[in-house]
Amino acid sequence: MKVNLNKLLVLEDNEHAGAMILRLAQRAGYRTTCTTTVAEFMLSYVTERPSLIAMDLILGDADCSAAVEFLAKCQNEVPIVLMTGHNASFLDVIGNETARLGQKVLGRVEKRRTLFRLEEILARQHIQEIDIEAVDAVSMAGNA
Repeated sequence: MKVNLNKLLVLEDNEHAGAMILRLAQRAGYRTTCTTTVAEFMLSYVTERPSLIAMDLILGDADCSAAVEFLAKCQNEVPIVLMTGHNASFLDVIGNETARLGQKVLGRVEKRRTLFRLEEILARQHIQEIDIEAVDAVSMAGNA
């Protein structure tokens, strides 16, 4: 799947956390789509073709397992940042399962203590995407 560089897709059901993530992502240079349900996330994944995904592990009375399984079935190659505001041990459990399903886990963020880590991860990934855009531009110019 061809991705839209500098496009972040977020799965976060908490309005305040979503607003914070949106601000962090914009500062890092990302255009961001925030979703609040797994169904909305799945649709946006297909239509938006993001270059990076950030997902909350616990969504109300559900978790992100269905989204992770969906990504695996889609043979997703987009890196994922896992986040939780609950028990940090979920990061390890879901992170390991996500990796087992062949997904690239770019980072794990405990929202209550280290949400600022998300900004660092976004900035680092954005720089890599800018490098990809530059290489693509040079390649296209050489083919013209």
